[in-house]
Amino acid sequence: MTPPQDRPTRILVADDNRDTCRYIVQHLRMESDLPTHVDTAYDRDAALDYLSSAQDPYDIVIADLWMPDSSGTRDTSSGLKILEAGRAADPPSEVMIITGNSSADTALRASLTGAREYIVKPIEYDRLMELVREITREREAAAAPAREFDEGPAAPIVGASLAMIDVMKTLGRVAPTDATVLIQGESGCGKELVAKAIHANSRRAGGPFVVVNCSAIAENLIEAELFGIGRRVATEVDARPGKFMEADGGTIFLDEIGDMALPVQPKILRAIEEGEIQRVGASGLQCDVRVIAATNHDLESAAHRKEFRRDLYYRLAAVTVRVPPLRERRDDIALLADHFLRSHARALGKPVFGFDRDVLPRLMAARWEGNVRELKNAVETAVVRCPGSLARLEDLPRELVERGTGTGDASGAAGLGGAGLLDLTALPLAEATAEFERRLIAHVLTEAGGNVTQAAARLGIGRTALHRKIRNLGVRRAPDDAAS
Repeated sequence: MTPPQDRPTRILVADDNRDTCRYIVQHLRMESDLPTHVDTAYDRDAALDYLSSAQDPYDIVIADLWMPDSSGTRDTSSGLKILEAGRAADPPSEVMIITGNSSADTALRASLTGAREYIVKPIEYDRLMELVREITREREAAAAPAREFDEGPAAPIVGASLAMIDVMKTLGRVAPTDATVLIQGESGCGKELVAKAIHANSRRAGGPFVVVNCSAIAENLIEAELFGIGRRVATEVDARPGKFMEADGGTIFLDEIGDMALPVQPKILRAIEEGEIQRVGASGLQCDVRVIAATNHDLESAAHRKEFRRDLYYRLAAVTVRVPPLRERRDDIALLADHFLRSHARALGKPVFGFDRDVLPRLMAARWEGNVRELKNAVETAVVRCPGSLARLEDLPRELVERGTGTGDASGAAGLGGAGLLDLTALPLAEATAEFERRLIAHVLTEAGGNVTQAAARLGIGRTALHRKIRNLGVRRAPDDAAS
């Protein structure tokens, strides 16, 4: 049962010190815009009677840890008994334990039993009032009608920014066709989600949607993985159809196609143009597949440098969809955060209904170098950590809260000098190391004119290893050197 929104917040204050009860009541009354109904109990049994007889459960219980029973016998666990009774109500009361005799053991027991807060006397009344307000906001959020998201067979693309409206217009035009599509965008910006939306709105929606991460498959295995192995080179047990045949009648999504080995690319082109594939050690097979590819590289520049086949690039780029990074669609951050919060809360079975008031401004101002994926993971962390119904700033990942905000795209070269290193000293070692490596790689790439082979040689690592670092670290490069 969820309490109605239009009634005062019901509070039970239980403390054998009558002055403490009086001060709490007085502070609550001074909050003129916070309507409350307050009952007071001066011993454990009176508090338990209030809780058991209440037809409308208390929203908040503020209880002293050490209280006497009705006979005057002091019980050092009375606060925990009141806590258990409050949490057993339907719906459970939010309970704050106050004490002048704190210990790590009782704090742990109170937390494990479900205490919202463990407050050591002398009471900071401003903090106590803020907690009451926080719980009241949560109660109102829980009572508000939930907005349902019709996700359909595929997860929705959430957004109302002009940048995403342009993307959706393109999807609407291209989805009903069988055209090959190239989706471009930074890592984590939602390229696979766009591919799924195209498939879900096509005539192939009833067919399979097969995802292949080209960067995750070794060069000597990619051909067999895509096109299969014929029986002339394998036993009947080992012969397999390959991803293209798995997608027959549907769509194959070639993610990170910019990392695909050059020898395999002509066979992709043949599959697109002629609808025919050839298994390893077998004759050709007809295959009815729509190809959607994605990359975070500049394939056009790669094609000019002969690092990607030009004919395949032109065939893929017949229809191009650019998915903007999150920093270019900041108007969507609140919508995305709300969607992810409800989705994660539903999946985790937690009654988290919204964000505390200082969370969204921080989310809106963050850099989001990992784009939508980073935002989704941050909100999931907040839902997991949230002890109540509103996710708080302290529930967000620590690195997001500590690293500050910024909407500018600092160049990769910035920050390599001594002055630039100072801002890394506030980070934990692993994060500072990753950030310095990110800046160094971006700087060397710029110096090499975007040539990955030259940059890898300067850095003393292999080209494949550099590609992996660029991808994993989320290195941002200028448009002229954003090629693989």
